[in-house]
This record gives sequence, C-alpha cells and structure tokens, in this order.
Amino acid sequence: MLIALTMWFLGLFGVAPTDAELQAMEDDSRLRGHHLSFDFGSSYGDVTRKPGMGLGYEYIVDRRYHGVSFEVLGMVFGRPSQVDENYWVAGGIGYFPVRLIKIFAQAGPFFEVNSDDVRIAGRVGLGIRFPFFVVEVMPFGAIGTITGATADDGTPQTSAELTGTIGVRLQY
Repeated sequence: MLIALTMWFLGLFGVAPTDAELQAMEDDSRLRGHHLSFDFGSSYGDVTRKPGMGLGYEYIVDRRYHGVSFEVLGMVFGRPSQVDENYWVAGGIGYFPVRLIKIFAQAGPFFEVNSDDVRIAGRVGLGIRFPFFVVEVMPFGAIGTITGATADDGTPQTSAELTGTIGVRLQY
C-alpha cells in the first residue's frame, strides 16, 4: 500500500520510475549480496526496556526462491549520553525459505556499562522484508536469552533470562 501510494504521488509529478527501472533496482539489490543495515528495537534482559539502535553488515547468498545470509551487528541500548547504556556485538546467520521471509539466529557478547559483567546474549527471530526502491524494510520479532551474569555478591549465575524484542531493520 505504501509503495502504491508513493508511486501514485511520484506519478503526479512525472518522476515515477518505469517498470523496467523498478525491476532493475530489485535485481541490483538482490544480486549485489552486500547490504548495510540499521536496526531499531528494544533492550534485552531486565524489566525496564531501553530503546536500541544498531549498525550491521549482511552478505546474502540469494538464489531464485531462497537464500542464506551471514551478518555482523553492533547495537547500543539506552539513550545516548546516559551512563546506563549497554552494548551488544553479534554475529549471525539467516535463512530465507522464500525470498521475503527471514529466519535468523544471532549471538555475541553483551556489555553492561555499570558492571564488569560480559554476558552472552543470543536471539532467534522471524522477519518479513518489504522492498522499497533500493531500501528494504524488515519488521521482526525475536526471542532470546542472556547468560553468564554475576550476582551482586560476585558469585557467577548460570541461569538464563528469556527475553523478547520487536524491531525494524532498514537495509540498503
């Protein structure tokens, strides 16, 4: 609906791309493999949610109907310039059973600024890609865990926190 509205609006000014140009943009996005991504979501762990922003790189091996992807992602949770920011650096893989649906898994260290803890965070999720000219928008939902924290008295904890997040990825 958003694409149709945009095309109609561009058509009013006579600058709408032709069908051939739209197909060329989709083919270029699919064939180049390399994609820069911006993630927006919420924090992991504790009850108080923090907004998160991330920057990543994804390489997609795309076939006619399905594909796989490999990615790295760095995220910061919390408001910039506040002391309680948390950071997450992750690597991940994805599978596209059909071209527009992505099933993914990511894992990596989770750094808490107010603590010496380096915990391990991981998530699995599902996203749906919506191509929009040379950009793709992918709303996603994920569940995950954080393990390896220490208690206030310094003893290691082996329990895992089950977490969830809903976010959006913009990908070029």
